[in-house]
Amino acid sequence: MYTAFLNTRLDCADLSGAICEMINAGDANFEAVRADASSWTRSVLTTSVWRRASLKAARLMYCDLSHADLSGADCTYVDFRGTNLHALIEQAAQFGGASFNEVRRTDPVLARAEQWQPHVWHKPSKETRL
Repeated sequence: MYTAFLNTRLDCADLSGAICEMINAGDANFEAVRADASSWTRSVLTTSVWRRASLKAARLMYCDLSHADLSGADCTYVDFRGTNLHALIEQAAQFGGASFNEVRRTDPVLARAEQWQPHVWHKPSKETRL
């Protein structure tokens, strides 16, 4: 079964041991959630927020965590096998014992393209032409 938690606020929830496989939780807020030993296999978690979350021994295998925010999260012993971690925000996150087999890290060319801004040309006003 495929479940969607798009733009959902689950901050501070207790999801310990939850099986949330193949869900779409893009832009969801999991701030300060407790999700120890939970399973999120093959889930879309793009731009989701996990600040200060506890994910000890969780399984985040083959997920898309691109642009997600794990700032200050406890990710000790998390299995990230095969996960897309492109542009992951991981400031002050703890990853002791975590597994990163076959993960996709930030692609610098793609990151540069995502941040590209077109040059805006301004037509000079009459005062600046003098």
